[in-house]
Amino acid sequence: MRPLIVGILLVASAQLYAQDTSKSGIDSLTFNDTIDVLAFQSKVIDLGARDSLPHKLTRYFIYLSDTPTIITKPLTSDPHFICDYPKEALEKGKVYEFTICFANRGYPGPINKRLGFKLENGEPIYFDLTAWINPPWGW
Repeated sequence: MRPLIVGILLVASAQLYAQDTSKSGIDSLTFNDTIDVLAFQSKVIDLGARDSLPHKLTRYFIYLSDTPTIITKPLTSDPHFICDYPKEALEKGKVYEFTICFANRGYPGPINKRLGFKLENGEPIYFDLTAWINPPWGW
């Protein structure tokens, strides 16, 4: 019984830490997946089946390391790419946002894209974007 209680307390405290946000309007976000020193809402951004892609999509992450760093560049390519990301030094516990832009919005079928960031220490951090775009004529 005691290990169960300790486990529950650990999970609850991790959730409280993950939801400690500094931006208004994003207090309800959870950061479930950690990749190296960044905690994301999810390792996979799954947009599901849809008729079209948005022009832009904003997502959030928290920096977890005690040592400040910068993102030196986004690791993406056309037609779906990271078009905006934090340029300042990342600080521990702070919530940051990045934007994914969609250039090729009318192509039907599956989308499986790997996106990411390269940090100052050279480490790449990748996550995936998936979607299924329905053609106007149906399948």
